Amino acid sequence: FDMFDNQTVQTSLGIAVNSSWNNVTIKNCNVSDYEYGIYTKDLNHGQILNNTIENNTVGLELLNDSFNLIEFNTIMLNADTGFIGTGIVNDNIILNHFELNNHSIQIQNNSQNNAFLGNNITNNTYYGLNIVNSTNNSIIENVVRNNAVGFSINTGSSTTELVGNIAEGN
Repeated sequence: FDMFDNQTVQTSLGIAVNSSWNNVTIKNCNVSDYEYGIYTKDLNHGQILNNTIENNTVGLELLNDSFNLIEFNTIMLNADTGFIGTGIVNDNIILNHFELNNHSIQIQNNSQNNAFLGNNITNNTYYGLNIVNSTNNSIIENVVRNNAVGFSINTGSSTTELVGNIAEGN
């Protein structure tokens, strides 16, 4: 199943993938002015590529998703959070541009083995990257600038790897 070139549904969810679908691609979409720009639940082996996700309450939410590639998206001006992974969100690769969100990236509740690689995370009101109760995540070669807090690794987030990141003005 593929969704691309501005296909959307007029609800509080800009694009929703629900019900344990596999191998879904969401590509080249402009998603704005929704409660949730892109919302996925139980998505495995999917791709979210080259989208502009802006002016939503939450830009992109993953719930119980694994083995997804999320890259080359511009996620900005979202009122609450740019990207949130909650539930069991495991083994995803995230490489995007986050700017001017309230919170940029947050993963929580037993999310494991995710790789945050080469993200540009700038000018967000609060957290650049916040990890809560999640283990074995890798944060590698990200640029995190001008956020209230650059990186926040909280209780229950053991064995989080931080390598080669740039943090300035946080």
